[in-house]
Amino acid sequence: MKKFQNKKLLMLGSSLGTIEMIKYAQDNGCHVIVTDYLPKEKSAGKMIADESADISTTDIDSLEIFARKKNIDGVFCGVSEINLKSVKALCDRLNLPCYYT
Repeated sequence: MKKFQNKKLLMLGSSLGTIEMIKYAQDNGCHVIVTDYLPKEKSAGKMIADESADISTTDIDSLEIFARKKNIDGVFCGVSEINLKSVKALCDRLNLPCYYT
């Protein structure tokens, strides 16, 4: 059985390292949804994700509604200070664990 079978990961943005993170999650059975403000053809993460949404990574209210609707199990991002702040804010609202240093 794969490590993240039947889990849904919301990936905020397509910054440095995101592609490798998405592939790792997918290889381990995770359903990955990428969100950012870019059109799909300009977002490398959206191109390989299982799903995508056109929601800015700083629009926490809309992200919260979307994450609750999709029953998201985890929120993550690549290397991005702006997106790290959004991950923390969204995890707090969804009562999900969040750790980074």
